[in-house]
Amino acid sequence: TTKAKTNTVTMLGGNVSEDEGEIAQMLSRFTLQQMDQVISLLDLELNPQDYRTKRALVTQMAQDLCDEYSGLPHSVLARLDMLHMELKGNSKRWHVYMAEGGTEDSDEQTILWTLQRWQQQLSEALSVYFSVHVRAEQRDNLVWTRLYLEQGSVAGSHTVFIVHIPDNPFIASTAVSATIKPFVFASLASCMRALAVEPLRLNGKSPSSLLSLAVEHKSQGRLADFKCGGLDTNPLNRKRAKRGETGEGQRARVTIAGRLEANGIEGAETALSSRENIVHETSTQELKRQDASGFVFGKQSMPTLDQLTFDLELSKLRSCPGTFRASVKFKGSSVLSGLRTLATRGVVSTPLPQCLQDAMHSASNHLTLTDAS
Repeated sequence: TTKAKTNTVTMLGGNVSEDEGEIAQMLSRFTLQQMDQVISLLDLELNPQDYRTKRALVTQMAQDLCDEYSGLPHSVLARLDMLHMELKGNSKRWHVYMAEGGTEDSDEQTILWTLQRWQQQLSEALSVYFSVHVRAEQRDNLVWTRLYLEQGSVAGSHTVFIVHIPDNPFIASTAVSATIKPFVFASLASCMRALAVEPLRLNGKSPSSLLSLAVEHKSQGRLADFKCGGLDTNPLNRKRAKRGETGEGQRARVTIAGRLEANGIEGAETALSSRENIVHETSTQELKRQDASGFVFGKQSMPTLDQLTFDLELSKLRSCPGTFRASVKFKGSSVLSGLRTLATRGVVSTPLPQCLQDAMHSASNHLTLTDAS
């Protein structure tokens, strides 16, 4: 697990629950293999090997928490929720928002994005509407924030997770109930010194990838190769390279094999020969396809995006009077990486349609195509 810097501001005191059965149910969401980390986090003196079943272990943990804290405190539940979010991985759907308007005072911005001040301001802003507990942890360059919001009783409680990069207008959030969304985002806008926090048409299961697509949308794909030092040529140079008088096909074959080997594909020469036997391409065509794919996607790892949707609204089709409307959706574990793989292997024709080339630069995974676009 990632080591995190933590600093907690507690506005909501007392315990979430004092019932051992409820506490055991909260602990049972962790697997038996994860219990060592849970026990270490709770600072309990238990050995999972001493218990025959997970149920027996969880029951004992709940008893020890009640003996130690007379229940389950909000601060302990916050630490458990953050650990569960880290261990569970990309199980929730995150939505990206952008703070718009406001001031640009650099000195105040620097003060704002300290972890302690971020927590304190969120607690104060949200406490106007809710009983609240805020916990934030910094992992690498991302700040993970858990908001526990209570309206009158535990039955009316809400837990929201937020991920953002300090000094940046983009945030990724888990689902927020419609009844509390205006208050939550008004508080976020106040803390980010913005006029409003508006949604983008960007969502997925990896908050880090979503923020990368939003923050660095102008340097994705091939441009990422320049950013990461993978290329050392002038991207504005349009002069065609000179070709030798002989041996063009052999040099093309060697170049392709070298590129495939550089991308970690073993036996590139054999793979290339077998692929040519299937699709009947020359080595020059293979080289052009590799170049076309690399020109769009580059060689760096692609951000993880599990969905990409295009809504078509076309009115200038000869075969369809009126307006033609359709929706095309790409789904998978990583859509952008999948498109690059299809283009590289020649399953789709290159160059790709402009809308697919622009998808990674749009900071959105729900795009609308019209006659103008």
